[in-house]
Amino acid sequence: MPMNGNYAPSPHAVIREQVERFERSGGPELSYPNKMPMIVLTTRGARTGLIRKTPLMRVECDGRYLAVASVGGAERNPQWLYNLRADPAATLQDGPDVHALRSRELSGDERAQWWAYALQTYPLYAEYQTRTERVIPVVLLEPADPAGSAVRWIDGYDGLVAAIGEDLGASPWLTVEQPRIDSFAETTGDHAWIHVDPQRAAAGPYRATIAHGLLTLSVVTRLGGDVFRVCGLSGALHYGYDRVRFLRPVPVGSRIRVHMSLRAVDGDRRRTKAHYHASVEVDGMDSPACVADLIYFYEFPALDQ
Repeated sequence: MPMNGNYAPSPHAVIREQVERFERSGGPELSYPNKMPMIVLTTRGARTGLIRKTPLMRVECDGRYLAVASVGGAERNPQWLYNLRADPAATLQDGPDVHALRSRELSGDERAQWWAYALQTYPLYAEYQTRTERVIPVVLLEPADPAGSAVRWIDGYDGLVAAIGEDLGASPWLTVEQPRIDSFAETTGDHAWIHVDPQRAAAGPYRATIAHGLLTLSVVTRLGGDVFRVCGLSGALHYGYDRVRFLRPVPVGSRIRVHMSLRAVDGDRRRTKAHYHASVEVDGMDSPACVADLIYFYEFPALDQ
């Protein structure tokens, strides 16, 4: 169950020593002065791909855990939050037990409910919030779906070349809800009734509103990041699309995911062009909503660096 990859201990001695004490004792040696229990969260570094471990307060409910990015009320977010934003997969050690979890950052009413629960567990979070102007992020960690996808990590230029022709896998499912469609309409100015008027759309050809085609396309790069990551880059740029086709509508409430494969790699390690094929699949449908060929430019450090 441990995450694959090279572990890089924290450069901060206090954190490094806390993790060592926790793992040596299975938990009992590590707690805050008020005897509140702690856990160790394992994430993958957003920039390096290295394994990182962080001790946090234990806030648990029915097998789900809450990670509160308080940093004692500091004005900066902790690095583990950026790691989870880049790759939501995590493991968490609670005493002797290690859990494979998937994270999501909370907002709105759901955040408010879990924040209240966190305050019941550790009331000092309220004081931490008064010390900072940022709204302290709250992340929910839930058991990973055994049938769900895991991010594939491609190790540098050589790993990218070795993956040519391979199916890279599929992302987790994303539910397309009306607020997402409405937000896209506001951003683009496309307020066609088939997208934003549920009452009128109920009598239309699809019996419901549908997502904009470009909204469907826009999830390719977002969900593609949950399919694979390329490690060891010194630079990356989404260059654009060679080909895009919209094959079926995506009605509101549909679950979609992105399936990715690597078609070709051009150039050398200093200027690499990677050609991917993406298919936006709709749960329960036998054909995709959208297919697209996209290109990324990558830059890898020279071998002597």
